[in-house]
Amino acid sequence: MPSSARFKQSFNIGLGVVSVLFALLWAVSIVFNPFSRLFYTDITVHNQTTEPLYLTPIGVSERGLTLPLNLVQYSFSVLPRIRSFDIRVMPGESRRIGFDWDDVQLAEILVKNESGEVRQLVADRNARKRVCCNVPSEREVSIRSWDDLSAPEYYVTEAYRNERVGLIQRIFEWIFILIPLFTPVYFILWWRGATRSTEASI
Repeated sequence: MPSSARFKQSFNIGLGVVSVLFALLWAVSIVFNPFSRLFYTDITVHNQTTEPLYLTPIGVSERGLTLPLNLVQYSFSVLPRIRSFDIRVMPGESRRIGFDWDDVQLAEILVKNESGEVRQLVADRNARKRVCCNVPSEREVSIRSWDDLSAPEYYVTEAYRNERVGLIQRIFEWIFILIPLFTPVYFILWWRGATRSTEASI
């Protein structure tokens, strides 16, 4: 085998090893990110009513903006939750919702029933009075009846509408996160194409 061919083969093997290591490092950094635990917290919502409820956590940023909360898929990763609105909680059940409180802190939870009516639950009464950002004052809240909930503020419903539109953006975020994991596949396809091209030219 000519020296140029051996060099090319070694280079391709080295490139393949690098692509595999890069994909593994990327996977570890997003799935098991140790820094994600620093700003992770959660709140448990108990549905004590007799009907299913749909929850959308709303927060306030350090600039005072009302925004959807940065929900995460798992406590040990930075993977965003794809669907972070209308989280269903059946009657008599509870749902623990995890989120990143670094940029947006929990303030309210917009609650929707089966009829499409919306109310709000103030999850942290101090959220809009103190400097952002902090963990919730209470880690558990209960919804005892629909009548206990108040009419939603306009900025809460606006944030809810923005969150529904943001679903498409979150899907693209997941695609961006997952693309580097396929680096070895791209390399294999490229190498096969290059090998076939070389064989055809001989």
